[in-house]
Amino acid sequence: MSGLQRAAALEGLVPGGRFDAWEPHPDGAAAVFLDVDGTTLDTEPYASGAVVEAAARATAAGAAVGFATGRLPRGLDVVRGQLASAAHARQEGAVDVAHNGAVVLRDGQVVARWPLPREAAHALVRWCVREGVYAELYSGAAMFVTDRRPEAHVGWAEVSGEPDGDAADLLSGSGAHLEVDKATVDVFEVHRTAEVTAVLEGLGLHVEDSTAPFLPGVPVLNATAPGVTKGSALRWWARSSGTPLQRVVAVGDGQNDLSLLGAVGTGVAMGQAEPAVRAAAHLVSGPVERDGAATVLSLVAEGRL
Repeated sequence: MSGLQRAAALEGLVPGGRFDAWEPHPDGAAAVFLDVDGTTLDTEPYASGAVVEAAARATAAGAAVGFATGRLPRGLDVVRGQLASAAHARQEGAVDVAHNGAVVLRDGQVVARWPLPREAAHALVRWCVREGVYAELYSGAAMFVTDRRPEAHVGWAEVSGEPDGDAADLLSGSGAHLEVDKATVDVFEVHRTAEVTAVLEGLGLHVEDSTAPFLPGVPVLNATAPGVTKGSALRWWARSSGTPLQRVVAVGDGQNDLSLLGAVGTGVAMGQAEPAVRAAAHLVSGPVERDGAATVLSLVAEGRL
């Protein structure tokens, strides 16, 4: 079957920028990893019925369904609960990538972790507090914030819950010994985006843009340890589990999904993704508001992807 014939057989998908390099594994997909915001979820804090039902069918067909997100682990509780309810049981051995690749979870428990250098994390806190820049720093299940401005509350309600403390707590006492997995800077002062990016990179951190549908127009910058991305975490999981990356499907919509799409045998961009993300994908699905993730999951469930 030619490449164009393969594409024509996948209803709801169209070729992406790397379609000519796509070589699907003859045994089909062993696992599917979905980005969360802008892929699994639109503006609501829960997945649509179509996505949940398709995920349940993909799991029943033998494919592991996991998430690869910039969220903290508890930010997956709602959607994981939806999948467990649809399948009438929690998926045993469920694997998720959280904190933009800084943490890998199995059944909700951390199995691998790559935190920020402590000096860089402390320097970032001091700079943000001094400059009045809003940032969230995550350590395990806890979130620390540089201030409590009202504009940030929507993210707490949608994703993380109330902060566990102030970021300044990380600079002294017992907090100074905590490891920070990831920092997220919501640049509410949009004109300072380039400045904030330069500061993060000057601290030696890996910086990626992300999307947050509940913060339209606000640049979201994720900072992890050097070399830590969703793709690097997925590669670690593949090595440790013995799963060929060629048998993994990944779906995403943002700049922080580029490493994810590049690591797997089948990378799928969401329909609303920016041109650079679509160009990095083998295939492109529908947009999130039309349940593009459900299209991919259904094809996996049917053994056609």
